Amino acid sequence: MVTGQDVIAKSPLYPNPRPENCALIAIDLQNDFLKDEGWYSKEGGVDINHMKRTIEPVKKIIAFCRHIGIPIVACKHVFKDANIDGGIICKVRPLLQRGGLREGTWGGEIADEIELSLNKDWIFTKSRLSAFYNTPLELILRGFQKKTLILTGVCTNQCVESTIRDAQFRDFEVIELSDCVGTYGGYIHHPITRKRVLVEPQELHEASLRAVIFGFGDVVTSDELIQKLSK
Repeated sequence: MVTGQDVIAKSPLYPNPRPENCALIAIDLQNDFLKDEGWYSKEGGVDINHMKRTIEPVKKIIAFCRHIGIPIVACKHVFKDANIDGGIICKVRPLLQRGGLREGTWGGEIADEIELSLNKDWIFTKSRLSAFYNTPLELILRGFQKKTLILTGVCTNQCVESTIRDAQFRDFEVIELSDCVGTYGGYIHHPITRKRVLVEPQELHEASLRAVIFGFGDVVTSDELIQKLSK
């Protein structure tokens, strides 16, 4: 039973973000996640609509950031072999044993709709959930001298949340955009009853956003952030 009357976690932590302190992070907005022809939908039978819904708001926040000079840093999750450099996530996701997110494939590339530019934006690859693990992300951010990170991408409760946790460990300020992150659901074994149960994308999405609010950063919509940064 909760007895304390104080709010357990202060929010917002960063009510007045300044554009000159910000960098936009776009995580794993790839064809295999976002396209009907991609691996998760076509080969895995996964409902990707919760992830696809992020495309338009992500395009909007990228265009806004580009207009006001906020740097855009993006990553792709790819690997060569599920059993060599794929990691534990390939044991958790049987469909990744068969294919998907492979280096050098169409599915591993960032979706064209996201409108990133090799000439204008900083794009790198990763092979683990966190965009900080064994990547140049921290070096890029320190070089830009940015301390406030705007988080977008997929999946809310996996790569995005892992990156947010690592960002907070490194003393970056985190602002996650709830309409610019998405995930997918499916059947899992319940951690307590061990029964096979269906979890919906929105359930996983909201649980992750609550975890971020509880101790890692702020959660706002893209429109709310645009309004704050436009002042």
